[in-house]
Amino acid sequence: MAWAWRISLFIAAVAAFAVAMAPARAFIRPTEGQLAFDRVEGPIWNATLYGARLDGLDAGDVHLRISLFGLMRGAIVADGRLHGSQLDGDIRLVRSLGGGLEISSPMLVVINAGPPGLGGKGRTTARAFRIEFAHGACRTATGRLDSNAFDQMLVDPALTSGLPLSGGVACEGQAARLTLTGDQTGGAVQAWLDLQGDGTGRWRMSARTQLSAVRAALAAAGFAPQGESGALATEGVFKWLAF
Repeated sequence: MAWAWRISLFIAAVAAFAVAMAPARAFIRPTEGQLAFDRVEGPIWNATLYGARLDGLDAGDVHLRISLFGLMRGAIVADGRLHGSQLDGDIRLVRSLGGGLEISSPMLVVINAGPPGLGGKGRTTARAFRIEFAHGACRTATGRLDSNAFDQMLVDPALTSGLPLSGGVACEGQAARLTLTGDQTGGAVQAWLDLQGDGTGRWRMSARTQLSAVRAALAAAGFAPQGESGALATEGVFKWLAF
């Protein structure tokens, strides 16, 4: 039956080649509120999305490569180079027919993109970032996070006296959780962001401080008191995967 295997392999190779040589615009299309771009040029295996925006964040001209070998194995292996004013770095996305999903980056920088109401300032950097989902559940999650976003979010950054945030990435139940924390005399901040395997996500940020000026600034930005703990918090949901 070796001939049958060879014919199947040949058909798979031809199909993968046909897909790879097809124009990217036939496969890559904008999705409302998630992925937008001015135009796309090139074949699917080596395309460029001009003026790309992911969830409203400027990613610049994104150079996208899709592995032909990956298509032959029944998986989409996409490598993207983002170079925008708000998203900068290299990122890899792997989606298999068996329900697997993997996203990784040696370094990804998110600039001026904070929670609504906080001005969206600051810089958050993810290093050695890798998340793997199997059948919708987080299986592996690693990485290092650093941010000065909380300092920059307030109207007067001097109010925080400099509170850098740091943290990491780990599986939390079925989600991959990205956590940032900072602590100093007079206050503390904790932020987390959960990524689900279906492309949805949740985020939450809480702050504890005795400084009335900081509490007033947080309240004006939509932070609400959290019982007797004295902390103020805000949260929301989002869509992190465009397809």
